[in-house]
Amino acid sequence: MSLVELTKKDIRSDYISKVLSFVNIDKINPLKVVFNAGNGCAGPVIDDMQKLLPIDCIKDKQ
Repeated sequence: MSLVELTKKDIRSDYISKVLSFVNIDKINPLKVVFNAGNGCAGPVIDDMQKLLPIDCIKDKQ
C-alpha cells in the first residue's frame, strides 16, 4: 500500500499569468466587454483579470 500526499494550491494567479502571456497588454485599446460568467469558475478569474487589463467588464447575470 502506498501513501499519497495531497497538496492544496491556489493556481488562479499562475493561470491568469499564463493566459495574459499570450497578449501584449500595452497594445490593447480600452474596451467595454460583456461576459456571461454564470457557469464554472470564469467569474472569479474575470474579476482578477480585469484588474490587469484596460477593459471595462460588464457581467451578464442571466
